[in-house]
Amino acid sequence: MSENGFAPFVVVSLHCKHCSVGEGQARIRCFPRLLLRERVGYAAFVRIGQVAEALGLPTRTIRFYERRGLLPNPERSANGYRVYQDATIERLRFIKSAQAAGLTLAEIGSVIDVRDGGDAPCEHVERLLRSKLEAVETRRRELETLEGELNVLLERSRRLDPADCADRDVCHILNSTHQ
Repeated sequence: MSENGFAPFVVVSLHCKHCSVGEGQARIRCFPRLLLRERVGYAAFVRIGQVAEALGLPTRTIRFYERRGLLPNPERSANGYRVYQDATIERLRFIKSAQAAGLTLAEIGSVIDVRDGGDAPCEHVERLLRSKLEAVETRRRELETLEGELNVLLERSRRLDPADCADRDVCHILNSTHQ
């Protein structure tokens, strides 16, 4: 452990498509692909702010994921700071990818539970994704219907005279008796 209570860590590889900063020269904000490894028998740790910045997440989001059980409880340094290892960083990347695919946190939790139970979650994920796709297709049909209804209302608004709009109608464009 170093004087500040953290085990030393080394960045083994850096894949940054945003800049051309080389190995050992990188600043933490240039870590879209942060990989930590063990060095001299010490586990590699990084603090929550570094993880948050590297992954583009607010620290409160990481803490929220911890409370929801999506992340393991972090280890603490001697001074009480949360410290994270590779596995947590990779779990956060997984959560972001799953959210990008449209999965809810509850669904992501169910995938993690399957994996943590020792099984590969592929079939479970496939069912979730198929369900998401069906929901998207249903929503697209609903939006197409709504689009047609809005076009009818806009056409009606061009035909109706605002002077003919009675107080009881509120707005005769939306009143169904003026078809």
